[in-house]
Amino acid sequence: MLAVLSPISIDIQFVVIDMSQVKRVVLVLPAITFGLGVWQVQRLKWKEGIVAEMEAKQQATPQPFDLSLAQEDTLDQYAYSRFNVKGSFDHEREIYIGPRRETNAPPQSDLGFQVVTAFKMSDTGKWVLINRGWVPREKELPQARPETLIVGEQQMTAVLRPIEKKSKFIKLDGSGSKRMIVADIPRMAQILDTEPVMLDVTADNWRFGTLPIPGQTRVTVRNEHMQYALTWFTLTAAMGLMFWKAR
Repeated sequence: MLAVLSPISIDIQFVVIDMSQVKRVVLVLPAITFGLGVWQVQRLKWKEGIVAEMEAKQQATPQPFDLSLAQEDTLDQYAYSRFNVKGSFDHEREIYIGPRRETNAPPQSDLGFQVVTAFKMSDTGKWVLINRGWVPREKELPQARPETLIVGEQQMTAVLRPIEKKSKFIKLDGSGSKRMIVADIPRMAQILDTEPVMLDVTADNWRFGTLPIPGQTRVTVRNEHMQYALTWFTLTAAMGLMFWKAR
């Protein structure tokens, strides 16, 4: 007996593309990319204003430091400004940021650490954090650099630091060293029992050949808005040319 196979029906649907809709989309895309390019130009001008403001702070005459300027509602306004500070160090309360290279050293130079020390201000008796500067790796611990453990009242110029992102705190077992990858100011203040305020000693306080080497503040602002703007404008021109050829 022969089997009878049922016919298989195939339902084929054809999609009709409305080219007018495609053209509308092609027209909208250049408008969007052009708008994004304009927005990046506006961001560029805003960022250039920030850079100019930071440079002006670095060139201004240092003013006496007041702890109220470092509060949450005023810190952004005074961050990276230079101040005159007076007080004394407690060298038994130190933290080390690194390992990293000295700010002005060539890329292949040796690694070391920035020394952050508790500092008692003479006028208020409040304790703050002072980034004294960079030391080579072999001079990390205070017993390896007794000549740096200055005593008595000190006066110096320092830059007020903003609050940076948090980092993991690491204590090296057996070495007595306390290290941080980045300057986590609130965490350092908690460990050293100070106000959550840090100032970096400026390079004009340095005597050649001495440690630590101050002036380790990196006053840089990431600014890639011009590259982004050029990218969006290039895409706008390319899509516009494609539409002109296809019309």
